[in-house]
Amino acid sequence: MKLLQHIKKVSKNRTASAPYNFVPLPEKVVIAVDAANSLPDHNSFASNNHPHSGYFDITLTTKSPLYVRCPLTLEEFSREDHKAKNKPDFFYINDSKEPVIPGSSLRGMLRSLLEIAAYGKMQGVSNRRLFFRSVGNEAVGCYYRELINESEVTRGYGFAKKNNDDKWIIEECDVARVRLKMLEARFGRSFENIYTKTGPDGVPRHDLQYMKVWVKLDTPLSDSTDNSQESPSQYRVNSIRNQSKNPKAHDEYDGTLVLTGPMNSKKKAFVFLKKANARQVEIPNDTESVEDNARLLDRFNGDQMTKWQKNAFPATVGKTDIRDGQLRDNDPVFYIISKKDDKLVFFGRAYLFRLPYHQSPLDFVPEPLRRPDDIDYAEALFGFTSKDKTSYAGRITVTDAKLCKGQSDIWLFNEPITPRILASPKPSTIQHYLVQTTEQKDHLVHYGSERLEDIAASGTADTKSATVIRGFKRYWHQGLGDGLNIEEIRRAIEENNQRLKDKNRATDDKEDTQHTKMKPVRHGVKFNFRVHFENLSDRELGALCWILQPTGEPGKSYCHHLGMGKPLGLGGVKLEAKLFRIDRRKRYLNLLDSGGWTTGGNESGESLENRELLEQLTLPFENHIISELKPARQCRRLHDLRRVGMLLKTMEWPGFRADLEGDCYPGSHPNTRYMSIKNEFQGNRNEFKERPVLPDPSAFGKLSGEVESSVHLDFARGGNGIHGAGANPGKPQPEKDAAEA
Repeated sequence: MKLLQHIKKVSKNRTASAPYNFVPLPEKVVIAVDAANSLPDHNSFASNNHPHSGYFDITLTTKSPLYVRCPLTLEEFSREDHKAKNKPDFFYINDSKEPVIPGSSLRGMLRSLLEIAAYGKMQGVSNRRLFFRSVGNEAVGCYYRELINESEVTRGYGFAKKNNDDKWIIEECDVARVRLKMLEARFGRSFENIYTKTGPDGVPRHDLQYMKVWVKLDTPLSDSTDNSQESPSQYRVNSIRNQSKNPKAHDEYDGTLVLTGPMNSKKKAFVFLKKANARQVEIPNDTESVEDNARLLDRFNGDQMTKWQKNAFPATVGKTDIRDGQLRDNDPVFYIISKKDDKLVFFGRAYLFRLPYHQSPLDFVPEPLRRPDDIDYAEALFGFTSKDKTSYAGRITVTDAKLCKGQSDIWLFNEPITPRILASPKPSTIQHYLVQTTEQKDHLVHYGSERLEDIAASGTADTKSATVIRGFKRYWHQGLGDGLNIEEIRRAIEENNQRLKDKNRATDDKEDTQHTKMKPVRHGVKFNFRVHFENLSDRELGALCWILQPTGEPGKSYCHHLGMGKPLGLGGVKLEAKLFRIDRRKRYLNLLDSGGWTTGGNESGESLENRELLEQLTLPFENHIISELKPARQCRRLHDLRRVGMLLKTMEWPGFRADLEGDCYPGSHPNTRYMSIKNEFQGNRNEFKERPVLPDPSAFGKLSGEVESSVHLDFARGGNGIHGAGANPGKPQPEKDAAEA
């Protein structure tokens, strides 16, 4: 089966904007070796198939401001004060005035690039089912309504509490509806005083939420204990009174006022009513289980949590065992139970609460692209561990990058800065993170759509309703380098800080935990580090050369991404590498012949800036990848491939500057700013409402190549038998050359 491809052209009015994009999934995983015992061991340099050892001496130049956060000391980490943890220092070892780029960061930068360029496995994808809520008429809205359809589930209402066994349950209750107009009349509150403000940011007033009330109903409560009875939403409140000030009348019921979000058309709130002989529904929370369905409480308190919930349900004052938004004893909740197995599906704080998709992002990585037995180039070079404790130590060592001597004025500013909020990824944004074959809002696929495995198993060929994840996420360079207007950035930061102060003042100076302080180095600062390698084959040495200095289009400059702030244009770095090969045999046979130490290496090194040398070194690696992909037409170099062209497009310097005030397609290519729910520069418009689609990197200009692979996904092939190979592979097997492969 062919791998699904994202829509190649998105119309301007349906184009989304983002500071990131995606390099598509590989059409196949290119295996570096057939089995773990084909990898060289670490106790000799005698392999003819892996003859290359030595190091690269690398100068790293910051092309845009760079920031790598310094870790906290034990004392800082132990403090509860957030300000103490918001440490702005650049990473350092001994002196905070001497910034250091840790080798672990550099290693991660190189490995992640190799995983893409060498057609490696797709790893590190979440296997947790994402939460969503959509009530529109588009495909995902129809899917949501299907999940809560009362023909499939039973809707319930109740109070979450701990039972005598210290386990969480939901005690079922009856429910009635009360008109907001009645609350206004009874408690002297206008709509604006029932909620903190109108609009989606408003939350219920804490003195009204969960108020204990006496209510009269239009119909007496049923005495039936039959759980199959008609939904209790038939009850309507005729009058309501505050319990704390009034004794109970004979025809009144004991209730709890429950306010949900302030929708513009909202007319009613809920009153939860205690029920005799109430059913108890277990909330499963097996913390040892890897199944999402077994940890519903953790998920409620964890990744389903929204900012609105945290604001609407703050932790009780003096309580330290729960955080804002988390479930508290005796909280009213809404829930649904599956009619198939009579088990809790999920629960929430609103009638239409957020539900988990049936499938996780990992389910949408085709199985042939994530087989644990396959050993790709990244694992062969950098090492790996697997679930069965099989492991292999890498043959690459990366040192810390030290500041080159003789530099002054290295900081962007002398004082720490507070940039715009660096939000976490939102993979639930299906129109960005999933392959869409159409731009039409009503036909977008989602995490409830079909997987390619399901289609392959069914024997059909219709993939219109199927999808896969977009691929490897990459950020755009934004040209914050040469010619950078420092004063322009200073003004932008000052304006952001002023907005931050105004916001904190408006929220009663509540401690800000979203903004982060940082002290970046400026562009043009040079660091030096080394990449040591041992026992590499021709292909592997070529792969390492390619990721250090990609051989893209002549005349184009390609920069790597490093550190924090990449969505804001920070972290663009340029690498210039010199190769020093070491002849181990010569070194040890002639160790003291020259009256000093014989290194066995070329003292002057070989510069990868020499294009002819670089292409010569990378050719075995490139030939291997190309031969495995069986391109549809002639392809001489790796950058001729369309997928690699997309990778190189994201690495082009100076890249594409974000237009913060422009629309999503302000000129000849899409914008690279984050979209907003309430964009002040676009008439406070919700830019996500119509679910615009994020185009692929080809929307930003001509790619270095357009050749596509002709291989198909093989769902039937088994693994390569890495399991049980052990940490000490045996004698290496001969490596096939590119022509034979």
